[in-house]
Amino acid sequence: MNKAQKITSICFGIFFALLGIVLLFWYFGDSYPTFYANAEKEFEVAGLEDGFTPQGLCYEENSKTFLSSGYMKDGSASRIYVIDGEEGKTTKYFTLNNGEEDYSGHAGGIATDGTNVWIVGDGYLFRFMFADIELVENGDSIDIIDGFKTGNGADFITVEENFLWVGEFHKDGKYDTDESHHIETENSTNKAIHFCYEINSANEYGIKSTTPVKALSTGSLVQGMEITTNKIILSTSYSLPNSHIYIYENIFTTAEETFDYNGTPIDLYVLEEVNLLEDIEAPCMSEELAIADGRVYVLFESACKKYGMVTREALKHVYSLDIEI
Repeated sequence: MNKAQKITSICFGIFFALLGIVLLFWYFGDSYPTFYANAEKEFEVAGLEDGFTPQGLCYEENSKTFLSSGYMKDGSASRIYVIDGEEGKTTKYFTLNNGEEDYSGHAGGIATDGTNVWIVGDGYLFRFMFADIELVENGDSIDIIDGFKTGNGADFITVEENFLWVGEFHKDGKYDTDESHHIETENSTNKAIHFCYEINSANEYGIKSTTPVKALSTGSLVQGMEITTNKIILSTSYSLPNSHIYIYENIFTTAEETFDYNGTPIDLYVLEEVNLLEDIEAPCMSEELAIADGRVYVLFESACKKYGMVTREALKHVYSLDIEI
C-alpha cells in the first residue's frame, strides 16, 4: 500500500468512526428527562404486530373505552381498535364501510362525544355511531353514516365539551397548506388552521352547520390537540426528530381577527409564542392526544412495522402525562 492509499484508508477510518459516534449519540444520547419524570406507561399500542400504523386516539368516559384509529402498512382497510380503559386490554378491532367499499384512508384522528364517532383524514370528516361499536364483531365493519370535505387538511380531531375541532398538519414543502391559512404572528408565521364546529347529533354530520363557529391558528407539525378550560395542548412531531408536547394558555376570550370561510367571517384565535407555558420534549413520532381521568394520554407511532429499526425509541405503549388541565 503506497502513501496515498494509506492516507485514504486512514481518512475513511476516521470518517466511519465519527459516523459511528454520531449514530451512537443519535440512538442513545437523548433521555427526555422531563417527559419520563412526568409520564406513566399505560396500555400497549394496539395492532402493532398486524401492520397497523397508529394515528388517532380518543376516550369515551361513560364506557371507559379508548379508540385508536390508523392505516395499514399493506394498504388494506383502515382499522379502529377498541381498548378497555380499566383493564388496558385491546378487545377487538373493526373497519369502516364507505358505501360500496372499505375505508382505507389515513384515519389520522378519531373523536367521540359518546353518541357520534368522527374520524378524519385526507381532507374529510366521516361519522358513525358509537352504539355500533358494542354490536360489531371483531374484524367486521361499521357503516359510515355521512361525511364532508372540511376545507382544511382534516388530519386530527378532538371534542371539547359541545364542540368538535378538526385540525390540520403543516410542513413546508411536503405538507403545504392553503395560503389563506398562513397567519402572521409577532415572531413567525402560523401555517395551520383548525376549525371548530358546534355538535348537534340531530343534524347531518352530527354538527349544527358545516360552517365552523370559530378557528384556531397554530404553528406547524401538529399531530394532535386537546383543549380544556385553561389550556391548549398540542402534540407536534415529524419523522425522527424529537416530539414536543406544547402547553399553551387557553386564548379563547375575545377574538381580535376573523377568518374568511367561504365568504363567511368567523372568529379567528391566533396562538403565539407568548402564550406558551411549557414545552415537554418527548421521543419521536407522537400522534394524537386524549384526556382520561385528568391525565393527558399520548399515542406514538414509532413502534409500527412501517418504520422498522429506523426509530431511536420505538414506544410500544401509550403514555400518560400529569398536566394541570
